[in-house]
Amino acid sequence: MNRLQTLGKLFTVWLLISAPALDAAEASLQGLMANAKEVLDLARRDNVAAAKRAWQVVEAAKALEASGDTSTAADYMRAALQLDPWNPEAQLWFSLMQRKLGHPDEADAAARVVLDNAEEDTWYNAAAKALDLPKVQPWTAWDGRNEEPFILVVRVGTVQNIVLRDLAQKLEKNLGLKVCVDDTVMSPPPSNRNNLHHWMRRHIIPQLNWDSPDGRAILRPFGARSPDEVDPERLLGSTIAQLRHKEPNLVADLIKGRDFWSNRLPQWDASPFMQDLYTKLMREKLDLGAGILVLFTECDLYSEQSNFLFGTAATSRRVCLVSSARFTADFNQEPTRRERLVSRLYKQCLCGIGFSLGVPRPTDPTSARAYPDSLMQHDAKSEYMSEACIRGFEEALHQKLPDSAHKPAP
Repeated sequence: MNRLQTLGKLFTVWLLISAPALDAAEASLQGLMANAKEVLDLARRDNVAAAKRAWQVVEAAKALEASGDTSTAADYMRAALQLDPWNPEAQLWFSLMQRKLGHPDEADAAARVVLDNAEEDTWYNAAAKALDLPKVQPWTAWDGRNEEPFILVVRVGTVQNIVLRDLAQKLEKNLGLKVCVDDTVMSPPPSNRNNLHHWMRRHIIPQLNWDSPDGRAILRPFGARSPDEVDPERLLGSTIAQLRHKEPNLVADLIKGRDFWSNRLPQWDASPFMQDLYTKLMREKLDLGAGILVLFTECDLYSEQSNFLFGTAATSRRVCLVSSARFTADFNQEPTRRERLVSRLYKQCLCGIGFSLGVPRPTDPTSARAYPDSLMQHDAKSEYMSEACIRGFEEALHQKLPDSAHKPAP
């Protein structure tokens, strides 16, 4: 089977989903084309506004491809990418179209954009297939040897192999430690809260007078005397129903808040999360020896003191927990760029591993292990540790770190 046939199979599902029904194909195509032309006309006046509607040009290009007009489809997909070049689906469609049209260099370039930047295995593997490259494989498995210092990564829930691969390579290069991945993928414990519950408890419940007639009326369906006795989502529903006519502005804000926070990630309390997983691993007689345990997850973390955490660590046990939840392009509504995601995770790993070894935080705010109060501050840090941190690592590990761990002299 040649590459074009393979690519055709790869996109069969997309074609089936996006292609209009045969009896309505012409009408659907005309409607999609009209939308796309409206967006392209808008681009001549307001490129920013048009970029937000680039998906309509993508849909028109996909419909043209399904109709057999690959040449025109490629023109429209190129226009869509000029508006939104970070769209991995559009890049892969464009790659397929260019290969069909006999332009392999342009096809490879489009697929390479996805391969180099994808933060998810699905997109990476699709691009790899388009380039006749192997799909990403799980990182090196642990062989059980634990005499020398090493890092053992245990995956908790879904983890992207391509991200873990790039992160492991960076850790090995700059710490001089072998990084292994345990064969087992652990299931996360039940989440402790969702953001809607947190919003209700932190911002809404304290604002209302629960001893007033309206407050008692809101609680009456549950036979409760306090809002703390009621599930926050059910309490919100009762509040909206009771105040809909009396406080329409407040109810409008409550509905907006409900719609926004309901779509946010559930959250896990970081310390019990780590303790639960660590206890399960110890029951399985996990013997790390000189190793350092990194629990790696996509679960969103928080603590009693912080609305969110990038990770946590236990100094006495050589174990840390690292979350990618708030580092991804999808979470932050950013263009997809794996290098940025891996850099964020690498700096967090240095923080967590350092704490698990008992190394204090530095005073230099640009050091990789400095405390960040936000993602902006985390991004502002360099990938280099302070010399004091490096000495702490070397004392704890009883070995020198590679030259690449040191910040180059100016």
